[in-house]
Amino acid sequence: MGIAWSILRPSALSPGAILVVAGERGVLAVHFLRGGGLDEVQTFLRELGAKPAVARKPVIRKPADVSKTAARAWTSGATRPAVPVPIVAPAPVAAATRRHLFRAVAELEAYFRGRLRDFRVPVDLDGRGTSFERRVWDALRRIPWGAVVSYGQLASRIGRRDAARAVGGAVGRNPIPVILPCHRVVGEAGCLTGFSSGLGLKVSLLEHEGLTITDGKSLARRRVVITPQRRHRERRAP
Repeated sequence: MGIAWSILRPSALSPGAILVVAGERGVLAVHFLRGGGLDEVQTFLRELGAKPAVARKPVIRKPADVSKTAARAWTSGATRPAVPVPIVAPAPVAAATRRHLFRAVAELEAYFRGRLRDFRVPVDLDGRGTSFERRVWDALRRIPWGAVVSYGQLASRIGRRDAARAVGGAVGRNPIPVILPCHRVVGEAGCLTGFSSGLGLKVSLLEHEGLTITDGKSLARRRVVITPQRRHRERRAP
């Protein structure tokens, strides 16, 4: 698998760095690092299915077909990404891989700065998870910015109304968080439930999108305040 990866700097929303991995057909993974350094990155890449990789000299290059919005932001320095480091495993990285990586990093940084709501970068889920999980992950992308749905509602959207628990498991295994916004899925009555990168980050992402979270003695006791404008909305994936 020929991939390229980059690490986004920590931000106010994400205290830890974020690993972004792309392949020739789109983004493969977004992973919130826990401070393990290069060893943690290489371990994650191996688990992703990439062969042990050799890092080339860092390359900074603006892709020719980056979106106009991202290009303007890039020129102004608003979404200049961290240095992407191509990884060869086992062949030189394709131009499309670098292009997807740059676009993913630019869009993620724009999102964290409050300048982007809808991700347009392609994702590559081929061969990942089960067919059921891929249906759930595809449905995640249709949950718009600033809205939430329950696991039961998401199950209904994919035609499996009785599979809320299985949907919850699939959401928890989402390989591309934020871009496929699993943080927008909550329990019944807006209660916060598990998030692979921690409930604190889930709260930060929801508040970043304008949602109100109630106070509570613990994160698990906090809830999303759901108004009619914040529920039952669905958009088509880009």
